[in-house]
Amino acid sequence: MSESNSGYRYGFNNEGKLILVDQINLNSHEFIFYNNESEIGITFFGNDGIQSLSECKSCNHQIQSYVFCLYHPVENHIIEYVKEDYAYSETKLCKTNVYRFVNERDDFLLRRKEYAFEHDSDGYLSHYTVTEYDGNSIKPSIWDGHEFDIKIKRKV
Repeated sequence: MSESNSGYRYGFNNEGKLILVDQINLNSHEFIFYNNESEIGITFFGNDGIQSLSECKSCNHQIQSYVFCLYHPVENHIIEYVKEDYAYSETKLCKTNVYRFVNERDDFLLRRKEYAFEHDSDGYLSHYTVTEYDGNSIKPSIWDGHEFDIKIKRKV
């Protein structure tokens, strides 16, 4: 077990893979399981039981999808469900679609955002755009046509 200054404690298996994340101040414990190129995380909060589930699927070390589900153990319902799908051109990330379902007491909300990424001549991420959708229709936004610069140099 190793501990960070941020209130987290981490556990690793013999292969160096992360298998446990403890949020010390919140009494929250995430256990991570590996199966080929899939990772499953189950988080428990105190004595209330399961708080969240997550699954990350990869292929050739590239993330293909990520799913996260937040559960309210006391009220016995799903609070939030997020699904992310990743698309690549050759070995470079080109698009990510994020679907987010929020379950409020009297209503629910489903949102979709599409992130389109550009790379520089050396293959590093350089900037991206965001498109928001209502159903299948593009939702007008103040950020339409805006390119966001990526400040941290990395290849994805």
